[in-house]
Amino acid sequence: MPSPQHLHRQALQHLQQGQWVSARENLLLAAATDFAPAIKELGILELHGIGGPANATSAVSRFQQSAQEPESCFELSRCLYFGYGIQRDRSAALHWLKRAAQANYPEALRVLALLAQWHDGVEFSESSAAQKPVAETLMFAAARAGDAFARFLHSQQILCAQEPMLARENTLAAIESVHWPQHLPRNGQRLNQKPDISLFDGAVTDWQCEYIRFRGAPHLRPSMVLDPATGERVKDPVRNSDSTAFDWFLEDIVINAIMHSVTALGGIDAERSEPLHLLRYGVGQEYKPHYDFVGGLENTGQFAEQQRTDTFCLYLNDVPAGGQTAFPRLGLSVPARRGQVVHFQNVDANGSPFVDSLHCGLPVRQGEKWLATLWIRKHNTNRGMDYE
Repeated sequence: MPSPQHLHRQALQHLQQGQWVSARENLLLAAATDFAPAIKELGILELHGIGGPANATSAVSRFQQSAQEPESCFELSRCLYFGYGIQRDRSAALHWLKRAAQANYPEALRVLALLAQWHDGVEFSESSAAQKPVAETLMFAAARAGDAFARFLHSQQILCAQEPMLARENTLAAIESVHWPQHLPRNGQRLNQKPDISLFDGAVTDWQCEYIRFRGAPHLRPSMVLDPATGERVKDPVRNSDSTAFDWFLEDIVINAIMHSVTALGGIDAERSEPLHLLRYGVGQEYKPHYDFVGGLENTGQFAEQQRTDTFCLYLNDVPAGGQTAFPRLGLSVPARRGQVVHFQNVDANGSPFVDSLHCGLPVRQGEKWLATLWIRKHNTNRGMDYE
């Protein structure tokens, strides 16, 4: 019988060639000899249903068996954070995330760096920089370990250009100092009373803006809607942007934390949110006037328990010209500025539509517009899965 190392190498080759079933068979043979790298790879396949049925419980068991592998620690932290195949345990999730980072796993260092931008509910900023050295230390460590996002930040000088001297003990101390962020409500600039339209400056950091784009950009497609007559997906006649939704596969710990941070601005639980939605508009592209509530002006009552009550818009870049979010009935226009969040209500406390919530994305006249949207439902959405 071939050695487990040979079976593992052969399985990796099959994965590269898209031969999922063959890869899984070789991994099962190698895993039977307690070869940790094969057990880890098998867990990843089982978690995502590649080459066979998905089995999150078995995947978690595989990661626990191969905990000497840094990637297994990282995957186990995600399973514990979201409750995939195991009871959700955020404390244990942080333990395994830190263990992966201590083993210099690039993605774990990146996640901890991004988490370090929050400190006791106060956003990371130039004026409130208690966690800045920690975040930068960890992001530089991620860059050195080969993380593509960290290297991108450095190349764009979004991560400070002067790289610090990173002693091993400094990195380990930074890892240990990170904790789960606390997300608290905040008073924004009230732009309108009814419906409530509020603007929050600096609500999303530069790193977070870039991270949303980094994660979502490879999955952008022309915006589509469901044709109620045919049941088929067709090009959206109102919106001509490119878009993608952060489904359970794309929504990682950082994206989830951003969602909680943003919805907390308005005192809303992110568990009521649909998946984070990323949109990119080029020159001339727009989102024509529309409402976000479900059922139209005449039929919102038919969808009372499914209603979209609120909307959050996250602006991910500065748009040189055009691209404002406008409320035509109010004569209100909000420029697209990086890091800002606009929150507005779609219906009142009784579920009746706010007619003045009519809004649009004006045509981009120069550059691009990158926007992320969170649509909030009346009840919990099973992390958006009920509305994908």
